[in-house]
Amino acid sequence: MLTLRDLVVSLPDGRHGVDGVSLALEAGRCLVLLGESGCGKSLTALSLMRLLPEGVTIAGGQAHLGAQDLFALPERRMRSLRGGRLAMVFQEPMSSLNPVMTIAAQIEEARAAHGSRQTVAELLDDVGLQPQHAQSYPFQLSGGQRQRALIAMMLAGEPEVLIADEPTTALDVTVQAQILRLLRDLQSRRAMALLLITHDLGIAREMGDTVAVLYAGQVVETVAAQDLFASGGRHPYTRALMQVTPSLGRRGQPLLSLPGSVPLAGAWPRGCRFAPRCSAVAPRCREASPALEAGVRCLFPVGAAPASPDPLQDGVPSRAALGSSPSCASASFGAATPREAATEAVLLEIKNLCVHYPLRRGLLQRTVDWVRAVDGVDLRLNRGETLALVGESGCGKSSLARALLRLQPAATVRGQVRLNGEEILNLRGSTLQTLRRCAQIVFQDPFSSLDPRMRVGDSLEEGLQALRPEMDSAARRQQIERMLKRVGLDVSAMPRYPHAFSGGQRQRLAIARALCIEPQLLILDEPTSALDVSVQAQVLALLRELQAEHGLAYLFITHNLPLVGYFADRVAVMQGGKIVEAGAAESVMAAPQHPYTQALLASAPG
Repeated sequence: MLTLRDLVVSLPDGRHGVDGVSLALEAGRCLVLLGESGCGKSLTALSLMRLLPEGVTIAGGQAHLGAQDLFALPERRMRSLRGGRLAMVFQEPMSSLNPVMTIAAQIEEARAAHGSRQTVAELLDDVGLQPQHAQSYPFQLSGGQRQRALIAMMLAGEPEVLIADEPTTALDVTVQAQILRLLRDLQSRRAMALLLITHDLGIAREMGDTVAVLYAGQVVETVAAQDLFASGGRHPYTRALMQVTPSLGRRGQPLLSLPGSVPLAGAWPRGCRFAPRCSAVAPRCREASPALEAGVRCLFPVGAAPASPDPLQDGVPSRAALGSSPSCASASFGAATPREAATEAVLLEIKNLCVHYPLRRGLLQRTVDWVRAVDGVDLRLNRGETLALVGESGCGKSSLARALLRLQPAATVRGQVRLNGEEILNLRGSTLQTLRRCAQIVFQDPFSSLDPRMRVGDSLEEGLQALRPEMDSAARRQQIERMLKRVGLDVSAMPRYPHAFSGGQRQRLAIARALCIEPQLLILDEPTSALDVSVQAQVLALLRELQAEHGLAYLFITHNLPLVGYFADRVAVMQGGKIVEAGAAESVMAAPQHPYTQALLASAPG
């Protein structure tokens, strides 16, 4: 149905972001594009849609949807095809939906453009939205509801192929499971082909019929999903991704990290592009560029017959080296256990914390009720300890975090919050500034947490200037360079703007900015939701190392349940503004007692 041959995408500076990618997708099947940020997954999808950013061009290749050559179509005909036979669901629905139009109006607009036979009500029903949602604006819907509304708009054109670019990245596990079930159901009922882009192997296992693994602009392995998860793949990069992915089923085992990072587009090394990160690399790998043969782009794929009786003769790596954990750093961290760095000295103590928002109605906007976002929460966090806070979107996790940092209107917050033994809800002026230095936050959305008009170096230096006035310019630069390196980025990032980085790279910048201040408490609000599994492991290992060195305490807000057992000492499960279960992370993950915790664990993909 959809075929792509030898796609080459040229960036504004002439470098290639995608280099010879070929894919094939059949009706009713799901092809998963898997790989780290910067590998070319989204560029490949945008090329198929002919929606590449300004200055980025298709420099070679062919794409056919049935008999139609997508790259040869005039823009007018491509416009009618786009959103019709070929549709795309983007990662962040809030940026794809018009904020000043109701959901019904936006779906109707899509219907009119493509002559859909289905009514708005039927399309809403297809994606599991209620009739009353039709007159809602995007900001009035949850993240999962917005994603459903966007899918309804795409279905209005009755697409034969749906491209979904990280459609569940920002969603909690239960909503993620609902969206994945919805996509599977739609695919089955409509015989629709699905091209699913993800860096989550759990989603790939659950959704994929075929998996294409991309690295540095090339397909390095194409394999049936069932075979991939049975064997672990044949390319060292594929196997490394499998090793660094956290899993509920592997709780208690070390979480490995994949050293290094994807090379910048066009700055690819000679020979095999994965060679600099591959622990099973041979001299020949650095000289010869492997072709994609039998579904794998590797000179010495796992399972291939040895080239000679001596496994190291002529620089050929041993089969044992390739078959174990290629490319994964031995310096890894295991499942969370009480550490020597953690002490009984209480850093943060919360008693009966409430965050209640007024619900106003009428011409005079009188308060008629209160939304109890956080309702009587008690928590304690020791120095050097990690407390995970888990729960669905809307349960009050982020409201609690903002209250701790005094980012909520004072009138909405009551209770007691003590940091270093000092009550912080009544702080003002310079004493409040001291709180900012002691406690920092890393937000979930890397696209909005960095000022798009500030260079990276200036953005990181801004916090140091405000909160570390004792540091001179040279000391600030040294601190920034050190933190950039610690999160896996080069100092060459400093003069660049945020738009030049991928989502995962932007989140690493946000983490570096928070760490520059050297706080005692770091609130991590879904810090790894936008990161690849390899970068995720690197960042968590970095955070653990910093915690051991400086006695940092972490409040780790997440919906990634497999990570909790690896990273947290204790976990608190939040529902409806209240803590419904709390305890040692390993105990709660292994044997949850509350029905809500059990439901969350059952919804985790993979």
